[in-house]
Amino acid sequence: MSSRNQAVSMDYFDALSDEYVRTIVESQKQIYRNVNPALTRRVSGSVLCLGSGPVLNFADTHAGRVVCLDLSLNMLQRLPRRERVSAVCADAQRLPFEDASFDFVVVPFLIHHMAMDTPAETDRAVGLMLRDARRVLRRHGRLLVVDLFLPDALENLLRSLYTPAALLLNRTGRPMMHFYSVSNFRELLRGVELGLEFDQRVGMNEKIMPTLLLPWFKVPASWHPARFHIIEAAKIAP
Repeated sequence: MSSRNQAVSMDYFDALSDEYVRTIVESQKQIYRNVNPALTRRVSGSVLCLGSGPVLNFADTHAGRVVCLDLSLNMLQRLPRRERVSAVCADAQRLPFEDASFDFVVVPFLIHHMAMDTPAETDRAVGLMLRDARRVLRRHGRLLVVDLFLPDALENLLRSLYTPAALLLNRTGRPMMHFYSVSNFRELLRGVELGLEFDQRVGMNEKIMPTLLLPWFKVPASWHPARFHIIEAAKIAP
């Protein structure tokens, strides 16, 4: 699915990737420290990690194998070298794997980067990714999503301002991002026959970046309306 915003996003993060590890990952390291053990306790067998970049540490996982997939080759090249962990450069909407290949599909901090040019296009893009993730999951497999989620009212406000905001950001060479509410994301899951089974809030840093576009600017976490969640979903039985 072609998108002006996705083209801007690819250029932006490919150019940023050297700086990304140093500034963004380091500034958010407390969040990653909280997320890593919460995820590694839940995964086992074969694991597919979508849009991973150099964020998650799979050293302590019980997985037999981990495949990390990202559309940015530069980001994949910064993955820690670990036994049983391999890298694939591909599109998360068109996964190059057979049906029922994985016990777990993990989607860490990717959803908000899948923003397209309009909210409706974004919903379709995220839906395509979720549908293909469901396809590669085994019968009793689980989808784990880690991301920032907004209150319902704030996400609805973001949707009303989305198109002009995306156009303005793109004209300055910066990508638009979209953050879902948990309830709206649950509806996207239902649309591809995935049911939300578990929702866990994850602790944040005392101070966080309100936007990845200004990694040096931080505010107290209590001021930020979004909260990190780990969401677990499973196939809905026919």
